[in-house]
Amino acid sequence: MIFYFSKIIMNTFYKKILFFQCILLFLMGCEGKKKVCWDIMLCVEDARTAVRKSGNLLPPDGIIHLKERIFFLSYFDRKTIEIIDKYVEVNCRCDVIYFGDKNPSVKNKIDFPNYK
Repeated sequence: MIFYFSKIIMNTFYKKILFFQCILLFLMGCEGKKKVCWDIMLCVEDARTAVRKSGNLLPPDGIIHLKERIFFLSYFDRKTIEIIDKYVEVNCRCDVIYFGDKNPSVKNKIDFPNYK
């Protein structure tokens, strides 16, 4: 009878250990699936291709990496015959988040009117 109770206790103990090991393996597997960002040079090539497809010219030094994933583009627009300066911000997969005239890294900047 004592042997029977000790066998039941050991079975529940082994089940608990097995359960906690499964949880531990699951949590360790989730840590390995962190977001992996693409190489920054792939984003530069994507920007070059986008400007080229629009029919404009981008010189070799037309893209300047400012910080993190923010670039400054300076290219010649064939339609307006002007040099265009734009800021581009991309995410980890090189998708364009921001494309505009203002630097996206400057946050909460107040533009005061020019009273001269």
